[in-house]
Amino acid sequence: MLKEVEFLIIGGGPAGLMAALSAGEFGVKPLIADENPALGGQLVKQTHMF
Repeated sequence: MLKEVEFLIIGGGPAGLMAALSAGEFGVKPLIADENPALGGQLVKQTHMF
C-alpha cells in the first residue's frame, strides 16, 4: 500500500517526537515510522526514577 505524506519522520524516540511537534506547529502533517509498537525509543527502557 502506498501513501503520500508531507513529512516522514523515521524513529519515534524523543527527537522524532519533537520533530513531529515542530512540524505540526508549522501546519505540516507528519507521519512517524518506527520499528517498535510504542513510541518513545530508548527512553521507554529507562526504569530509574528521577
